Amino acid sequence: MDLKIRKSLSYSIRDGCCHSVMVGTGETYLAPFAIFLGSTPLMIGWLASLPLFLGSLAQMTAVYLLDRIHSRKLFNVWPSLIQAFCLVLIFFLPFLFKEQAPFWLLVAAIPYFTFGTMVGPSWNSWMGDLVPPAERGTFFGRRNLCKTIFQMVATLLAGGILSYCTKNHSEWLGYGIVFGMAAIARSMSSWYHFKTYEPPFIPPTSEQTFTLREFLNKAPFNNFGRFTIYAALVIAAASISGPFFTVYFLRDLKLSYLQFTLSTAVFVFFQALAFYPWGRIGDRFGNRRVLYLSGFLLPTLPVIWIISPRFEFVLLVQALAGIVWAAFYAATANFIFDAVTPPKRPRCFAYYNVFSNLGIFVGATLGGVIVPHLPEKISFLGFSWEPFSPLYFLFLISAVLRLIFALILIPTIREVKEVQPHSWRNILFLIEEFIPWKTSTPTDPSKPNEHS
Repeated sequence: MDLKIRKSLSYSIRDGCCHSVMVGTGETYLAPFAIFLGSTPLMIGWLASLPLFLGSLAQMTAVYLLDRIHSRKLFNVWPSLIQAFCLVLIFFLPFLFKEQAPFWLLVAAIPYFTFGTMVGPSWNSWMGDLVPPAERGTFFGRRNLCKTIFQMVATLLAGGILSYCTKNHSEWLGYGIVFGMAAIARSMSSWYHFKTYEPPFIPPTSEQTFTLREFLNKAPFNNFGRFTIYAALVIAAASISGPFFTVYFLRDLKLSYLQFTLSTAVFVFFQALAFYPWGRIGDRFGNRRVLYLSGFLLPTLPVIWIISPRFEFVLLVQALAGIVWAAFYAATANFIFDAVTPPKRPRCFAYYNVFSNLGIFVGATLGGVIVPHLPEKISFLGFSWEPFSPLYFLFLISAVLRLIFALILIPTIREVKEVQPHSWRNILFLIEEFIPWKTSTPTDPSKPNEHS
């Protein structure tokens, strides 16, 4: 591999680690900050979804400009710096306007997520050209492993700061320190973007460009379109309950900031362990198989929460959730790289993000509308159930929808690259991939190796 490319891939990993510090200290605590400010469930749902949806719409503008400016680096360096500045606004606007703090938090979050989301198509196009195709799953698995470890450490550090400040009756100071750390980390991420080599950008021809309407019309009839619809619907179903787990943890379970941080760190830690093996499994056996497996595991996660409200059980479910969601996100990201040619990648990633973030917005809004109307208990044909938390009903709705979408749409998605046939003879390979200390060299996914 060319030395310049190797160094750039190293910079990309460092950029990812800095970005993860921002997520661990900033985004992770946006919902707790909203609860601290007195936000309603609907406002929390909007905070988790509306800025992302507006950001995905901005991506289409970024794609249009990229076709004319031809600099993917430009569309990563400056939006990252602006996003760092927005983190300062996220803290100061609610602090300055305390009577309308939840509203101003939402206002500040919109440009933060808009500029953060804008970089998606150009960054994915950039990395798609930079990373050798045969090593994508392995590289992104390693990168995600490093990212999530840094996110976990940052989350623990931020939680410790907030716990200490809360005990000393200075939560505002704690959030100021946390969001300040996030802003510094994002600025460093922008610096690594600047140092990364950008291969020449090949703009799409007129035959390779298509509008969102054209994509919509063809989506049900082509493989990438059906994949996009499935991913968006699953994300929508998950978002019905997702934004309200923070409410469940802090309001219903009454977890401390430290316990909330530990539960988040467990999720991130096991996600970190799982990204790399899922990436290698996708390289060898196909991302469609990983997508299939995650599709039928995701519906079980909301149901498991109903078993027990004990904190030890929360940690166990968070560990399982980290492994399963790592499979889904590794498979979806790598599937797009495999399914889309380089000139079309920025536009396809933008359209994919429009649909997935629309799913987040619709799901979170629907959840926010449902939450105030959840019953305390249900009675049917002599059977009565009074759950520990009314949110369990929301979790069940999410689980049923995830299963329905998986049953209907996963069979319509086909693998787009040549992969090794899967059989029970190589199940040992799948198990070995989840041994954290196992080291191996990348293999050609189209060829059998010693585990066949």
